[in-house]
Amino acid sequence: DLNHYDALYLETTSSIVALEFLKRISVQEVENKYKAEFFEDLISFDEKRKLKAIDRANYYRFDKDAFFSIFTIRLSKTEAMNNLSDEEYNQVITKAMYMVDMVCKEEGRVYIIASKGKKINVLFMWKSIEDHRKFATRISNSIKESLDQKVANSQYRVGIGRVYKGIDQVYKSLKDAEKAVEAAKTYVNQQIIDFDTLGIYKIFCQDHLKDELLNFYKSTLEPLVLYDRKRDTELVKSLTIYFETNGNLKRMSEMLFTHYNTVLYRINRIQEITGKDLENEGDRYGLQTALKIMKILDL
Repeated sequence: DLNHYDALYLETTSSIVALEFLKRISVQEVENKYKAEFFEDLISFDEKRKLKAIDRANYYRFDKDAFFSIFTIRLSKTEAMNNLSDEEYNQVITKAMYMVDMVCKEEGRVYIIASKGKKINVLFMWKSIEDHRKFATRISNSIKESLDQKVANSQYRVGIGRVYKGIDQVYKSLKDAEKAVEAAKTYVNQQIIDFDTLGIYKIFCQDHLKDELLNFYKSTLEPLVLYDRKRDTELVKSLTIYFETNGNLKRMSEMLFTHYNTVLYRINRIQEITGKDLENEGDRYGLQTALKIMKILDL
């Protein structure tokens, strides 16, 4: 049993322990600040800032001529978090950052972690592209497992950017990782998205193509979308299922719960409105591409 003097001793000691934790937290906050500044300088388009970061790369054990990639973890509020204050939600992000940091330490990789808003960015150095392929999936799965277990009610996506040679190229990997996370909103229902696995969507994600993609959509699919909106029909949905069933009209009628002749009528109307022939390979591919663009641009 604890006597009165034991209680006094513990009460005094707890203050010393608390001060020690505060000191550690303060040191960690300063380190995180410097890491965040280094990361921001490294991805900056300002040459002076970037060169300044490259000069400091050795401090973080980075070989500027090695291979690099970035993981972006984007957190978002769940319904269970709606009542949290901004301070409480920031604590959730801090905890998530700590868990990600622990996973990276256990993997023994050379890395730096920096947070910005609701995003946590992790810059990894690799010996080669093969080294990245070998360990990236394992690390991302470990991050997922840790966040699922330790950060209650967390909702997040992990985007993995491509590997680039040279530390001055890491901004490209960050763009890839962010596009991978964006892809999860529209057409990839996964928590971990590797930009390299996006296939043709990698092309559609390019910012400088957005105007061209929009123009292509307007010249192919938009008339059908406007027709549906005006007449309250489901021709766009029918066209989507047409491609999902590889043009099997019988299977389409089953999925749409409509008569075969109704499906045939809809296909004819789609061709009339769009001016495209679904028997023509080029027209068929154009309409299928326009459907993907509609989804990507959230039109």
